[in-house]
Amino acid sequence: LIIRSNVHSNMTFKELLLKVQQNITEANKNQKVSHKRLAKLLGDENANSNKLNPRTVIQFENIQHNISNHYTNADTVFNFKWHGDKIECCITCEESVEDLIGRVIDQLTHLLKVVVANPSIRLSEIDILSNERNRILNEFNNTTSSFPKDKS
Repeated sequence: LIIRSNVHSNMTFKELLLKVQQNITEANKNQKVSHKRLAKLLGDENANSNKLNPRTVIQFENIQHNISNHYTNADTVFNFKWHGDKIECCITCEESVEDLIGRVIDQLTHLLKVVVANPSIRLSEIDILSNERNRILNEFNNTTSSFPKDKS
């Protein structure tokens, strides 16, 4: 299933989850629509190909069949899997975006901690850059250098 959801900053995280759930329910009703037809409806320039070419694929391994092999041109694949009371995420990406993906993982981890603690938080109130902001403000801008006091 291909899911597309509009996100608005005034939504709460809980509202976003409910919207995604609603979109998944609607998409399930239309899952017989071919990927080729869906690509044309979405304006994909490769609509005549047998495979869609999304840049990012998110897969839930215990919920759906392995779909990542259908999207061999995807830049990044997030593969989530349940392990008891935990969720594991395996990420496959192009080498050129590994550093970016590392930062995305840090931000996603922080985001999940925030929304688990407060599902009613507005999306606009979530500080997803807290660790990154600290790194930029304190590490990159650290221009302190020692200078001998007895010199002028």
